[in-house]
Amino acid sequence: MTAVLAYRPDQLARLVYEDVPTYARLSRAGRGNKIESIPRQHEAMDRLAALVPCTLGKRFADPNLSAWDEETFRPEWEAFLTELDTGKHRAAMCYHSDRLARNGIDCERLLLIGKRHGIMLLTPNGNYDLGNDDQRAMFRHLATMVINQSDATSRRSRGDKDAARAHGVLRTVYGGSAPLGFWNPVDALGKATTTDWLVHPADAAYLADAAARVLADEAHRVETAHKSLGEHTDQRGRVVTVKQLRAALQRPASAGIILDRDGTELRGATEGYPIDPDTWRKLQATFAARKRGRPTSSDGMYALGPALACGKCGNQLTGSTYYYRGTPRRVYACANPHKIGGVTRKPCKGVSISAPEVNELLRLAVVEWSRTDEGRAAARLQPETGGRLAELDAEEAGIHTLAGLLADNARAGVLSAADYALHSAGMADDIARINAERERLAEVAAEQPVSTVENWGQMTQPERLRLVRTVLVTPISVAPGTGGPRPTPTSARVELEPRRAA
Repeated sequence: MTAVLAYRPDQLARLVYEDVPTYARLSRAGRGNKIESIPRQHEAMDRLAALVPCTLGKRFADPNLSAWDEETFRPEWEAFLTELDTGKHRAAMCYHSDRLARNGIDCERLLLIGKRHGIMLLTPNGNYDLGNDDQRAMFRHLATMVINQSDATSRRSRGDKDAARAHGVLRTVYGGSAPLGFWNPVDALGKATTTDWLVHPADAAYLADAAARVLADEAHRVETAHKSLGEHTDQRGRVVTVKQLRAALQRPASAGIILDRDGTELRGATEGYPIDPDTWRKLQATFAARKRGRPTSSDGMYALGPALACGKCGNQLTGSTYYYRGTPRRVYACANPHKIGGVTRKPCKGVSISAPEVNELLRLAVVEWSRTDEGRAAARLQPETGGRLAELDAEEAGIHTLAGLLADNARAGVLSAADYALHSAGMADDIARINAERERLAEVAAEQPVSTVENWGQMTQPERLRLVRTVLVTPISVAPGTGGPRPTPTSARVELEPRRAA
């Protein structure tokens, strides 16, 4: 990004900022993709603070969390915005402006807060006066470029995976190092000598035996099979644990099966893989039947969990279902560990609250906001079609890439003319389907805008969460309550603070 100086150096030297909050996130910089760790970013900001001059206050950091994915909850980012929105600070600091936001929603949230309080954003690369209309426009323009770069990287990655799915390249589809049952030969320099994983005979035999023992066991216990097989060392010299064995038995790659993004089988297994495909499917049915209390909540019941925090320990609340005298109860609870500030925070298990009641309370808060002047102006939104159009573009690009690969194989004689014609016809059908969906999306976009509030029931889970975060200060603290015949009302336990003035 090009640096944008808010003041000349001689003007900047006369400014003094106190208690400046900072934000850091793992960064890759330079042509060599050099990692700029969070401690190194803090060092750079300390040097900048001495030059401005200013004093630094609270440090916020989200190691290893994506700023591009709008659905990724960054707890320290939320805390950083909340701190800035208190109005106590004239400036904020980060290592680079693209550390803050790589999606449009977070960018606009920062700009709104910066405009509201006239905040100066200080970075070693330049400074932005977020209270200035022109500089906000420049920041928005540069952020758009960063977002486009992230989108392009995602599209290329998906296109590569689509091509790999068609060719059956397990290593590209599933990524990572070779799992149990496979190995990846390398040369003297440590570079892979094959484009895909190879089946490791000893590990494959171990997995096949384990799968048969699990199915033969009356209770289908992996622990029993692991113990009866005795200690096994994989091709890396590591002793295989029960956890590793269970993961390998559930991994589709173990049967040579490739799944599409929605979980459907794109490519049936062939012989020579560690687990027979029919055996693998029986194992999946066995494991699925034993899962309890982990509903997918396609109705969006737990969609707002990332916006809620335990009032005792600050941990993010998680949606879950438990049964009381045979009756299911759906709650948000402090039950699972979550990373906060780069540190995994264990739950105190001191808060549990009805999910339906909280969801309704937040929906009513959105309705109340929609009745304000600002809410009435923003309540009518055009249907969101851009995300799906980007997915269709990526899918079409993947098809064209695959078409080129198939044509090369046909010319080289690797692919028969009949198979090439069959694949070509299928790709032509896919292109026609994509174009038809584009036309439908264009019709939707041309329709009259729909009310955000009236459309709450049709909104996706991420859209509901995004709207709540727009209207209310998050994370929303949930206080412990009392049970018994007179339980504490939900409204008395949830602290709602409007993000925008009525």
